[in-house]
Amino acid sequence: MKVIAMDQLYQPNSPHEISLLDMAVMSFMTTPVITIAPSASLWDALQLMQQNRIRRLPVVQNEKLIGIITEKDVVKALANNAMRNSG
Repeated sequence: MKVIAMDQLYQPNSPHEISLLDMAVMSFMTTPVITIAPSASLWDALQLMQQNRIRRLPVVQNEKLIGIITEKDVVKALANNAMRNSG
């Protein structure tokens, strides 16, 4: 979303300049890629996300992406657990 906003503000000065939207995603991605195994605990995921200041964490098994856990997923799971335990 930041790239789209930046592209809207950026006006190329010559035909040799390209739009940010035409650039390879590799130019914008964070490296190294922080991942987690599907067998890791929710606590491990939360700690990894906080330590690396990331909101999305790819879940990888056998070097293949099998999912993504987000900050929102963690909050939702904790809230659901709190509701089950309070009732």
